[in-house]
Amino acid sequence: MLIIKKVIIDGNNFSNEEEFYDEMESLLTRGSDWRTGHNLAAFDDLLYGGFGFHDCREELDITWIHAAKSKKDFAYHEKEHLETVHYLDRVPKKHDPNITDEVNAELDDPQLPLGGTFFDVLVDIIQNSKGSNCKLTIID
Repeated sequence: MLIIKKVIIDGNNFSNEEEFYDEMESLLTRGSDWRTGHNLAAFDDLLYGGFGFHDCREELDITWIHAAKSKKDFAYHEKEHLETVHYLDRVPKKHDPNITDEVNAELDDPQLPLGGTFFDVLVDIIQNSKGSNCKLTIID
């Protein structure tokens, strides 16, 4: 019998990129002292598995609750939350192979006008992560 691990990402538990990574580590490294880096590649590794919560390539059923808050926290606003802008400032000039070509193309535009925000990048990684099988449900 195939057991699918369920994960609930609660947008009320974090407000910025660092807190998001801390939250994901707490959810996906249960029973392990392992700590990953705080970047998109490390996040993709957590989804892949093998850090205590689920085995490598084991399917995850992820529900992101209070996602409206996360969308706002990770939105592009010139004078409000700047998580997307802060993220873009740290994106290496070469494309990250762990995210899709579409998102990499969006990252070429430093303003990400309408559409690609840090939230969108995270969702894309969850839905299209290489080596992992994740189902994502978003609940605002």
